[in-house]
Amino acid sequence: MLRWLLRAVAAVVLAVAVLLPPLLAGLGDPARVSEETTIRNYEADFTVDSSGNLAVVETLAVYFPYSGKHGIFRYFDTADTTDSRLRHIPLDLTVTRDDAL
Repeated sequence: MLRWLLRAVAAVVLAVAVLLPPLLAGLGDPARVSEETTIRNYEADFTVDSSGNLAVVETLAVYFPYSGKHGIFRYFDTADTTDSRLRHIPLDLTVTRDDAL
């Protein structure tokens, strides 16, 4: 009986130790969390040629205050909803900063 009780107490202590930190982290003040990086201007030119290839040029003006951040991220959805065997992989990607590579 004592062994069963010790196991139950140990299980409760373990559950509290695992579940309590994420629960407490979610109680933080959302007003204290801020994103200093802002996109000040966004322009995009989308062109589809006669073969169905899409060419995109995006121009962004982004303000990065000195906070140790390194940039923005761009994710491409490669899946084709009309055919699960197809993948659209972006090609010929070039990124410049202040008009320089």
